[in-house]
This record gives sequence, C-alpha cells and structure tokens, in this order.
Amino acid sequence: MISATAIVNEPIAIAIASRNTARHLLLIHPSSPCLLASSPASRRRFLYCGRRRRVDGDPHHPLLFAQDMFPSNLCAVAPLLFPFPLQPPPPSSTPPATRFCHNASNPLVYEEGPFNTEHTNIGCAPWRKRTSPCSVCLKLETLDSQIAETRAFLEHLETHRAALEPSINNAHDPFTSLLPTELASRIFRFCMNEEDLDSDPGPEPWPLHRVPFVLSAVTKRWQAVARLTTSLWTHVCLRLDPSHTWRLKEEMLNEWLSRSSPHPLTVQLEILYCNSKDLRWWVFCRSIIVTLSKHSTRWGDISLKTPDHLLPLFRAYRPGTPHLRSLSIARAFPDEVSDPDNVFDLRTTLPTPQSITLLGCQLRIAHIDWNKVTQADISGITVYESLKMVRSAPALRECILYNIAEVGSIHRLHGEYLLHTALTTLDINISIDQISLFFDRLTTPSLKSLRFECFGQSLDPVTTFLQRSSCPLTSLTILHGACKLNHNHELIEVLEIVPTLETLHVYNVKTFDEFFELLDQQQSRNNNDDQHTFLPSLTDLSVNWRYGAPTFSWSAVHKAIAARVSAEPGREGQGKPMRIELEPYISEDEGGYYIDEESLEGFQRLIHDGVEITIRNMAGHMDVIAYSKKYYADRKA
Repeated sequence: MISATAIVNEPIAIAIASRNTARHLLLIHPSSPCLLASSPASRRRFLYCGRRRRVDGDPHHPLLFAQDMFPSNLCAVAPLLFPFPLQPPPPSSTPPATRFCHNASNPLVYEEGPFNTEHTNIGCAPWRKRTSPCSVCLKLETLDSQIAETRAFLEHLETHRAALEPSINNAHDPFTSLLPTELASRIFRFCMNEEDLDSDPGPEPWPLHRVPFVLSAVTKRWQAVARLTTSLWTHVCLRLDPSHTWRLKEEMLNEWLSRSSPHPLTVQLEILYCNSKDLRWWVFCRSIIVTLSKHSTRWGDISLKTPDHLLPLFRAYRPGTPHLRSLSIARAFPDEVSDPDNVFDLRTTLPTPQSITLLGCQLRIAHIDWNKVTQADISGITVYESLKMVRSAPALRECILYNIAEVGSIHRLHGEYLLHTALTTLDINISIDQISLFFDRLTTPSLKSLRFECFGQSLDPVTTFLQRSSCPLTSLTILHGACKLNHNHELIEVLEIVPTLETLHVYNVKTFDEFFELLDQQQSRNNNDDQHTFLPSLTDLSVNWRYGAPTFSWSAVHKAIAARVSAEPGREGQGKPMRIELEPYISEDEGGYYIDEESLEGFQRLIHDGVEITIRNMAGHMDVIAYSKKYYADRKA
C-alpha cells in the first residue's frame, strides 16, 4: 500500500521504480484518498481522473521529468509535490487510448479502451471501503500469533535440551559411576606431567599447566573429583604479559592456591616487562607477587624470571618456617646494572633449599642457607665467587659453573686451598686466561664426573688437579673451544692418571694414531706384570673435531675398537660392549674423506657383531660408512 500526506491542497505524484516491472507514475489527490492516474514509463500519456484532465505526450511536463528521475534498477517510492495546478492540453480530434478505473469493487484493475461517451461517469473507489478487518486478515493474524508462540516454544525446548546434555556424560560415564572417588582421584594425579613445567611456557599467560581445567570440563562429577584432588592444584605457572594477562584476577589465583592446601607449591613465575612508570601494570604485577608470597611457607619449588626491582616484593607475609626445596632465579635483563638492594629475602628464617639456580646473578641476590645445598647451577659469577660458593656448601654434590669470565677478588683467599669431599659432579665453563686460578685451589677426592670447557689453554692444570684429588673419575668431557693447537700429548697425560674412566668425550682436541695405538694395547693376564693398560674400563668414546683433516688413520681406529671388544682366546681384549662416535669435519678434497676398503670391511663386521659405531662427517652431516660403501661399489661397477 502506498500512502502520502500533502502539505498543500495540490495533487501529489509518486514515482515507482521496480526491478521486475516497468516504471509507473501515480497521482494521488490529498483531499480524497483515491487513485488519480497511472501510466507506464514506456508511454508518455497520463490521465487525471479526478478532474477529468489529461496530460498527453508533453516531453517537458513536470510529471515526465519526475518519472525519469528514478532509474529502473532501483526500488524506490518518492512523493513529489507540485506547487502548481495541472492544466489539460488542447483538445484533440482523436481520443487517445487511456487506462482508467473499471469499477468500485476492484479499483486497481484497469482496462484499455477509448475514452468515449460509454464511460462518462466512472468514479474512483476509496482505499478502505470496509471498517472491520476481512476474514483473510483475521486468519493471517491468527497464523502469525501461532507462529510466534511456536518459535518461543522451540527456543524453550532448545534451552532445556542444552541443560540436559551434560547429564548424558554423567549417566554414561563408567569412570565415575563404577570407580570410587579415592581411586578416581589417584588416576587424576597421573595426568600431571612434570616435564611440562620445564618446557618453554610460550604465549599462554595463565595457567600454563591446564590439566585441572581440562579434567574439570568433562562432567560435573569429574569437576568435583578434580577439585577434591588437591595435588592437581599444587603447580602454579604464570607468565605475565601486558598484552595477554589481564584475564588473570587476584581472586582466581587465590582460589587456585586454596585448593592446593596444605600441599607444597611449585611456582613458576615469568615477568619479562615491568616498568615502574607503567603504574597500572606495576600494581597488577605487585598484587600477583603479594598473593603468592602469602603462601611462602608452602613454597616447595620456586622459579623466578623477573626484573631485579621486583625481587624485594617476595617476602614472608605470614609467620612460619619456609620449606623451600628448590630456588631458581634468572634475571630478565642480564646486562642491566643491578641495585645491591634488589635481593630475594623472605625476611624470616633463612630458607634451606637443596637445589639452587642463579642465572646471570651474583651470589648476594639470594639470602639462603647454603649448608644443605646439594645441587648448584650458577652462571655469570667470578672465579672468587665460584670458590666461595663451593666452600659455603659443604653438602654440594653436583655443581655447574658457566660463563666464568672474570677473576674477581681472588686475592681474598690468601692462598687458601679448598678440600671438598662431597662433590661428585663438576661442570665448568671458564673463559679466563688462567684456568689454574680455579683448579689449583680445589681438591675433590670424590669426583666421578668432570666436564670442563676452556678456550685454547693448556690442560696441565687439569692434570695437576686430578693427580692431587686422586678421584675415581668415570666420566670426562673436554671441550677446547676455538683451539687449533696440538694438545694431544696433554690429553694423553690427563687420561693416564684416570684408569677408572669409562666415558670419554673429546671436542676440538686433535687425536693422533698414538692415542688409538694406546687403546689397542693388549692387556696382560699376569697380575704381577708392571705393564700399564691405557684406559682399561673405557666403553664409551666420542671424538669430535672441526679443524682440518683427521690426524689419525681409519685403520688405527678399527684396530683399537677390535682389540677392545674382542673376547677371542688369541686376543687379550676385554669383550666389553663399546659405543664409538666419531664426528670429523672433512671436505671431499681432503685426505680421509673415504674410509679405506680394509677398515670399512672391519667396521661392518664390528657393527654386525653388535658394536655401536657412528662415523658422521659434520661437513654435510653424512654417514661416512654409507657413502664410502657407495663409493667403492660405484668404482667396481
């Protein structure tokens, strides 16, 4: 239905454009709601029925101009107001064909025909003849009401179905329906993977360890069992980042911590950015640290990687003795100058951890009791602090010292020598010019594993250290970084004083035929014979070098391995299994790129007998045995 309201007592023209029909122009008189005229756009003829006036064929008439304003590709209805009366054109001798109202009962049906005396008094019917709705409208109204009610009922049914769906899991779950709660809780504990806590946290802010949430999302029964299993909630892994962590609320963290009570907590906290000028973020980080610190008496293992100025916020807010077993502190910005006041101090009874890790930190950064420390992993300290730490930890068994690049206040030791009887494993990376400043002051009679890395220095201080310690060393790893000098004789001197050695890994130390000839030495069966056997217990050998062609022959390597593993009566070998790994760096134009045929066949026999032999060319990470076999096969072909 088209309606229009006139503001002056003049006819109104309405232009209609349709995609499917031709354009039309309708005239409606404001004084009477009746249709006055209608004409297709294809014809330039119009009929003014109310006043019996015609507009025919005038291309400049305002009605035609209004009609052409609306393009045929638009659907529009626009009332156009004409502030002037419409005048009929001059009379014509031939009456034009017109479209006019047919009768009052069907006012919108028109017929084509001559305008003659047969149709002299045809009146236009009003828009609404009836005062009450017709039966069809009543039926449509009833149907619309029923459709609305049906849609509302369907929405209700869908909501009810969504509420019933979780009950299916409860009804069909044999895990919680057949097993008692205690057994289900024990099974839940196996879902915790401790290795996940040592992995890179990645972009996930909190909680990284999502096992409790995953278990709680299955059914309400699973959720109840998970919440009752307090050990599921003992791991708190947080990585605070301004772009991700605003979802974490203090109330959520409190609820998590309360579910784990009274078990010891394992806390991992990483904050890579916290500037005091960013007040809102600083307050947020402080609130998280304070919340964690309120449970400091339950800290079992805590690992921190934060800016230094946040460390003083970790303090005991409640009385009690801390039960800290492991403490790890890593600086978020290692190159930043640290304030002496930025320390980890609970300000209560000193914690007595068994494991301590300080990465890029000085010893003063952690106020702890070192007497019960058994494992230490420390980097970025001086030689003086290293020896001081070893002396402060009499129970220390495993020690890793990395990036010892400065001497420090070594003069404070006043020639003091340290005897440490508990130390069994020592791993040290030292880059100072004189490694003797460390090894000459230390004696470790219980040492079983030694791994040290130096840069092109003599191995004599290590030899003196092992002689003085007289330790039962079983594993030795030597890394000579960026050294092209010949230290083969020094290496042999070191190995001759450790006959208990079982595992030997040598990196970037040139080895010659002399070394493998010593390994080929036959062991005498006569116990009274003074003949010395070179490394009689060796079962694991790894040699890696990256500078030039190998300085040994493949035949010497084969003979040494065969002598070690052979148990035949004609040989004096020990019959022990061996693992051999050789990793040279050889270019194709250098000698030794291919294994000679005799040694190649010998290596293949040893591999067939069960000896684990790996020879890999690091120039292309290629198997030397494999490409040597192919080389000789192609030559014979």
